[in-house]
Formats: sequence, C-alpha cells, structure tokens
Amino acid sequence: MPGLAALFSPDGAHLVCAASSGRVHVWAVAPALGRAATADSASPHDGAHASFAAHGNAVYSLHFASVQGHQLLVTGGDTDIAGWAWPAAVEAAARGETPAPAFRLEHPRAMGALGSVGALSECNGLAVDERERALYTAAGDGNAYAWDLGTCKLVRNFAGHEGYLHCVASRPHARQIVTGSEDGTARLWDVRVAESAATLRPPGGAGGWCSCAQVDATEDWLVCGWGAAVLTTWSLTAQTCTAAMPTGAAPQQLRFAAHSPSSVLSVGAEPSVYEWTLAGSLVQRVTCTSTSLFGVDSTTAHGDGGLIAVCGNGPRVQLLDAALGVTLAELDVA
Repeated sequence: MPGLAALFSPDGAHLVCAASSGRVHVWAVAPALGRAATADSASPHDGAHASFAAHGNAVYSLHFASVQGHQLLVTGGDTDIAGWAWPAAVEAAARGETPAPAFRLEHPRAMGALGSVGALSECNGLAVDERERALYTAAGDGNAYAWDLGTCKLVRNFAGHEGYLHCVASRPHARQIVTGSEDGTARLWDVRVAESAATLRPPGGAGGWCSCAQVDATEDWLVCGWGAAVLTTWSLTAQTCTAAMPTGAAPQQLRFAAHSPSSVLSVGAEPSVYEWTLAGSLVQRVTCTSTSLFGVDSTTAHGDGGLIAVCGNGPRVQLLDAALGVTLAELDVA
C-alpha cells in the first residue's frame, strides 16, 4: 500500500506514515531499529506498532500541533481534516481500539448553479502557527484556509490562485503563509488580512507547478519544488531566487534536515532522496526502493548522524542513516 506522507513525532520516538488506504500507521522507532540490527536480514520488513483508519479515503498530509499543552496529530484527507490526541490515539489503536478524533473539519463547498453544492475538496498540505493556535490547510479548490485550533472554526480564506493547491508553509513571526499551486506560482500571504503579499515564479518562468514548499527555522529562507524538476531557494527578505537545484524528476516533498538545519531533503517522482545546501550544492543522493517518493522527514533522536524516513509507491517505508546513506530498516505499510 503506497505511503503518501511520513513524519516523525516531535520527540523522534515514533514515525507516522499516511497511506492511500486512509489508514495511519505508527512505529516505535527504537524497537524497529533494534529488530533490524539483530535480524538475519539487514532490512527486515517490520509491521506497524499501531494502525488506525483516519479517513475513508487517502491521507495526503500530516502535521503535529501543540494546543494549550496538548499534542495533536493532524491528518489531511480526501474529503476532510482530522485531529487526533497524541499519543492517546496511538495507544488506543495499539490496544485494538478505534480512536475517536478530537475534531473533523471540512473545507467549504462551492455553490453551483441553481443552488447546487459542489464536492468537498481534499487537503493536500498542512501548516501550523502554534502561537496563534492557527491551522492552515491547502485545498484542492485552489484556496488556503485558516482554522482556529481552539474552537475548530474557520477564520480566513486565502483566495487568488488559479489552480489547486499542493502545499502550504507557515512563517509565523512574519505573520505570513506560503502556498504552492498547480498554476505555476508560490504566493506569500499576510495572514492578518488574507491578502497576497507577493507572487513568486522561478527565473525564466518554466518551473511548472509548485509542488512543495518549506520555510527554514530562521524564516529567512524558502525552498520550493517545481514540476519542471527543479528546486529553488528564495531569500524572503529580498524576495529573490538565490539558487536552483535540478532534480531527476518533479519534486513531491521537501523538508529541512534535522541533522543539518541549513540543508534540505527532497524526494520526487524518482527513486532518490537528495540532500542540498541552501546555496544549491548537492550533499548526497541516495537510491531508494520505491520508484516514486511522496514523503520524507528526518530526526536526530537516534544518534548524531541523523535518521531519514522516506515513503512512496512501494509497500514499505525506508529508514536511512543520514550520514552514510544506507538503509537501516524497512517498515511495512500494510
């Protein structure tokens, strides 16, 4: 079963994978690594510690959020968004119980002719501003939405893109979000007034769709992935493109590396995970077992070298040593 997103828990103790079946799978990382290290095979196929049905259809996005001291796992699906108490939901699933969501949200439906109601739009991306208790969702209807995590109410609609959204990233101290769209642009938005502050296109205008975007911890740098098989680095202070990194195929997800915060990990429609510097230099390229990769994340909770997780169209999540680029374990996405 393909894995569409991968995310380590904030403490790095667990790995979460979103599946095309609508299920969420969770592994305890240290035991999985321990079993892999002592098995006859270097990469035994390891079943999930816990698994539960989060949505009726595919789960496209994952994010953790802390609200008033309570940790939530937020999942974005084909027709709705759900929040799950962490780790209570996983503990319930491990006992064979079906966890209840803390909330479920639906994007507004478009109104058609004669009062008809349009279909629900999927959630392709999630971002959080914990200080403002805000959840941002990137929707298939071309809009981004802001939700109050305290009340679970919709508070703002960011409209202006001409194609559906692939991603959203938060820049909380600047009170901005970044959205990437099928229309070939990334936009910066002022979240206070829901107005576009800038529109970004790669130099030459041949970038294709904007498939993924991430803001670094300093909020000075933005990295975007484009359908024309390129990543671009942007100075958000100057709003200029400072580097372009060609990939073998269209990028589909990127993250700043936990083991090197000034480096970027990217995966796409090819069997490779890349690590780049913000200046555009390639640090490493590691071949993976899935032929198309949808999710990547990293943690430093299991050694100084770092740990990378990737998932894709294959039936397993790979855990890689970030320093050596070797597979440490493979985890079955049932």
